[in-house]
Amino acid sequence: MKTSEPPVIVSQNFSQSLETLWNAITDVALMRQWFFDNIPDFKAEVGFQTKFNVKASSRDFLHL
Repeated sequence: MKTSEPPVIVSQNFSQSLETLWNAITDVALMRQWFFDNIPDFKAEVGFQTKFNVKASSRDFLHL
């Protein structure tokens, strides 16, 4: 994906509480449990940046 391309947006409905969902996508310990264990840090605040790489087969996916 190039920076000049539009972002990928995914919409989905969940049968969990808003608090449970918010914690799953903002609590770094839960993010490591559910998504990737190599997330160095995360804070749900304006301006925070993180960077980590996910390798799958022969490809690398840099997450910014």
